[in-house]
Amino acid sequence: MSNRQFIGMIKSYNSGNGYGFVECAETFAIYGRDIFLHRTEYEACGVDVGSQVRFTIVLSEKAQPRAVNVGRHSGPPVQTTVNAGNLHSMQANMRGELGMGMPIKRPAPGVGRDGRLFGQIRTFNQEKGFGFIQSDQSLRMYGVADVFLHYTAAINFRVGDFVTFEVATGESGKPQAKNLIKSDQQAPPPLISRPPPPRPPVMMQGPRGGEFNMQKEYSGVIKSYNPEKGYGFIDCEEVKRHFGRDVFLSKGEVDRWGLEVGEDVTFIVKLEKGNPQADVVGKTQQMLQRGESQLEACTMGPHLGIIKSYNDGKGFGFIQCPETEQAFGCDVFLHKREMDESHQVGKEVQFCIILNNRGKPQATDVHVIGEGLTEVEPALKKQKMLA
Repeated sequence: MSNRQFIGMIKSYNSGNGYGFVECAETFAIYGRDIFLHRTEYEACGVDVGSQVRFTIVLSEKAQPRAVNVGRHSGPPVQTTVNAGNLHSMQANMRGELGMGMPIKRPAPGVGRDGRLFGQIRTFNQEKGFGFIQSDQSLRMYGVADVFLHYTAAINFRVGDFVTFEVATGESGKPQAKNLIKSDQQAPPPLISRPPPPRPPVMMQGPRGGEFNMQKEYSGVIKSYNPEKGYGFIDCEEVKRHFGRDVFLSKGEVDRWGLEVGEDVTFIVKLEKGNPQADVVGKTQQMLQRGESQLEACTMGPHLGIIKSYNDGKGFGFIQCPETEQAFGCDVFLHKREMDESHQVGKEVQFCIILNNRGKPQATDVHVIGEGLTEVEPALKKQKMLA
């Protein structure tokens, strides 16, 4: 943790979810995002949304910045919003000052001197009044290629238009497009260099025959744990069918997750000397609760997406949808019972979401909606009628 103090403004706070975000120009120049604020810090500092605060930063296990030691800023007001024009000089001034071992975020190649990004309007949901701009530069700067586009920023634009735009961060800390200008460049943006997709499932033959998926998440109940010996076992019928034994649970996993006998856990299987051992993903009940919170945020739908993949042999595939990916951080599972002859890879579909028993999104009521692109203008007319 750095001892350096920053000054920012509490931009948002959701009492139901127990977290919010702090906006700070200096930290945005480093991390390219607003700073996560946990409930304990928010309640301890005794201020409201819109108040200026001082804080220091720690990094989470995933190297994401979190605000700690948060207190009211009693000095004169400080400019906390990011000015895209002075972002480069601010980053230069910050180099070497933090000592956190965290690289300074640099402007993505091709970003204009005025800080504007380039991209293409790829989707727009007429019913909900928003869509997404796909931008390679956003992927490099913010870690997401799909930038949220609200209908108020999309007037006179259509799906398929190439645009330059400025970026603000929403309550979730994700990028949101504003001040769009139609671009004269009539060519697709550079190929999106997305993070590498998950490796295909590693299938192996279990001792009792049949294929076993080494990358699938399994669920089971902690059957026993001996603190003196430092290990225990998970009862999982699906794993037991292949290996003929319970799943080994190490002391490290128990301590890391605070596990107790009788709890349901979700895990991936790794082999130690041919025997199954648990690499715990989380407590199943907590994962389900988190999934319910994520579903509440993005709603059951309907949503729009594209069938990204489907395996006839295994009977499942995945739907890619920027909206649900922002909420859940993954593609939506597509079961074979939702498929028919019209449902092919690459087709645009409308679907709703339900959760599986581990809180992960699964598609239901899937319908192909056709080949054509939708326009922004009808959504704007609808909003005006409702106003």
